[in-house]
Amino acid sequence: MLSKTGLFIAFCALNALDYALTRRILAAGGFEANRLLRWAYRRAGPAGIALVKAAGVVVLAVLWMFHQLPTAALAIADAIYLGVIAIGFLQIHPLRR
Repeated sequence: MLSKTGLFIAFCALNALDYALTRRILAAGGFEANRLLRWAYRRAGPAGIALVKAAGVVVLAVLWMFHQLPTAALAIADAIYLGVIAIGFLQIHPLRR
C-alpha cells in the first residue's frame, strides 16, 4: 500500500485530471453534475471550479497534516476519484459525436 504522502499526491493529481476532464466535457456541450461545482462555474467560470477543487485539496491537506485522516480514508478518496474520472471518460465519447 502507498504511504500517506503518495496517496495525497495521487489525490492532487486526480484533482487536476478531473478539472481538465470537466473542462473538456463542458466544452463538448456536457454539464457539471455536482451542484457546488455547477454553482461555482456559473459564478466564476472555469476559475470557480478550480477554486472549489483547490479548497478540497487544502482541507484534505490540513486534515492530513494534523494526522486526523487515516491512510485508508486517503485510499478511499483516491478510489472514488478514479471512479468519477472513469465515468467522465465514458461520458465524453458520446458528447464528441
